[in-house]
Amino acid sequence: METTNKIFARSVKEILVAIALFIFSTFLFSQKETYKWTFGQGVGLDFTGGSSPVTFSHALTGTKVYESTASICDGSGALLFYTNGYSVYDKNGALMSGGDQTLKTGLGGTNGSAVQGVTIVKHPSNSLYYVFTTDAANDATDYGFNYATVDLSQNSGLGAVTAITRLKDENNANFNTTEEVGVTLAANGYDIWVLTHEYKSGGSSKFLAYKVTASAVTATPVVTSIGYNYTTRDEGRGTMIFSSGSTHAAVVHHHQNWPYNNAIELYNFDNSTGILSSLVTLGNTNWNNYASAYSAVFSPDASKLYVTFIAYQGIVQYDLASWGNQAVIKASETLITGSTSGEYGQMKVGPDGTLYKARVGTSYVATVSGNLNGAASSLTYTNNGVALSPTGTSSYSMPNMYAPANASLPVKLISFTAGKKAKHVELIWTLASAINNDYFIVEHSSDGEKFTALEKINGVGNVSTMMTLSAVDATPFAGMNYYRLKMVDYDASFEYSVVAAINMEVNVFALPCNYLREGENLFVNYSVEESANYTMTVYEINGDLKYSQEMIVSSGQGQLLLPADFSSGTYLLVITKKDALVLSRRFLIQ
Repeated sequence: METTNKIFARSVKEILVAIALFIFSTFLFSQKETYKWTFGQGVGLDFTGGSSPVTFSHALTGTKVYESTASICDGSGALLFYTNGYSVYDKNGALMSGGDQTLKTGLGGTNGSAVQGVTIVKHPSNSLYYVFTTDAANDATDYGFNYATVDLSQNSGLGAVTAITRLKDENNANFNTTEEVGVTLAANGYDIWVLTHEYKSGGSSKFLAYKVTASAVTATPVVTSIGYNYTTRDEGRGTMIFSSGSTHAAVVHHHQNWPYNNAIELYNFDNSTGILSSLVTLGNTNWNNYASAYSAVFSPDASKLYVTFIAYQGIVQYDLASWGNQAVIKASETLITGSTSGEYGQMKVGPDGTLYKARVGTSYVATVSGNLNGAASSLTYTNNGVALSPTGTSSYSMPNMYAPANASLPVKLISFTAGKKAKHVELIWTLASAINNDYFIVEHSSDGEKFTALEKINGVGNVSTMMTLSAVDATPFAGMNYYRLKMVDYDASFEYSVVAAINMEVNVFALPCNYLREGENLFVNYSVEESANYTMTVYEINGDLKYSQEMIVSSGQGQLLLPADFSSGTYLLVITKKDALVLSRRFLIQ
């Protein structure tokens, strides 16, 4: 066996973080839930081809697509359903069961509309979707902030709208909203924050943040009173967005009262608590083209902000490198060359990194191409960026939807349990069905929050009948042990099971990763599935690095020769291949 020694000064935490980032980044760019956009009069853009988008037709036409549209796909980019905030249509363009004119966006008037009036949010862990709707500035009907539940497990996968719930404020009372809704990932990487802004006669500066968890949409919001006091319904026209890192937010709206500095607002966002803070205003103090903002998007790395305006067709870039510094950010205000030539409309950054802007009543959408994270001078504005004819025409809208990076996989998990078996813990999970399931990783924790990989189990591929799988932890901690199941798809996307807990009152050292002494030599047994170059790293139980080397090994059982200076105690063996976790097991030296 050929070996090469190489000591790495990395802790267990650093290795696991690197692995998590690798898996997350692979997953993030493999999912295509937001790759088909429905908007305008019967026209949409399809980005699943991997190059320039192509148009496709859909059933949204007429006055009810003025501003509010949303659509969602599965992980491969196949359209699942779409909506105009008024009705819900299935993937075939037919009205979904329970979705005919049932949504509660303020669309009572002939041309009723709301900028972010409808938003689709993917449930963190199953086949449910939530469709959030707001009030509309030009419709005084008392609708409030609502969500409809769309269950795609019904009607042979075509789905059904199964419930509509009006959300209450912190006092359990009905309230009215502006047209703004923002969605972002919570700090735990799993739950989702959904925020809106209150409107009431006499004014309100209240943001309400609701958390979407695996079990429910929280009934009581987190409230932040900060920023502009909306005094008229029309001032509630606007957009709320979050940065890719979920820690910054921007709010733009149709500011009508002098001074106009609150037309653009920047906030810090605590994605653990749902609280907004550290307001910075970028609007103008005198009435001009930039006084009344309409739509906004962050660049992919959130280093730039792009804004459109009600009374002005131009797209303006703000450099956010000096986040929190009003004077510096305001001084960076730059008009994108050529962007004043087209009608104003909502904007959205596509999967291809291009910015797209709706052009109401035309057969085109405009584009801003180039590095959106770079200087405005390097960007190219094209008024007739994408031709929509003969499929349809643009309205003001761009679709508003959110599918988190941990979006559910087609693995239907019935149960995941942990039970005692002698001195071991037996993990058992039962599947109802699975599609494209590559493998499972059983993860273990002593506190229910920080998990490490315990064992990798081969997946089941595609199954349509119930089946049960199991794994054994032969070295549980004394006291409480927590376990969860990571279910990984062929394209590296994944989801987690619920957490199973069990109390083991004594230490158990019947270890799956055993050691062997032969004279002065100390060996640790391991097993790998394929021949390759691996990094074998051993840590002390407190996380300190003890030993590491790269090894070219053959598939199957193997032995790692350790230095003779290992003392008695419990250790962790971590085997990685190109920073991807292969095995993580504890062993005891007595």
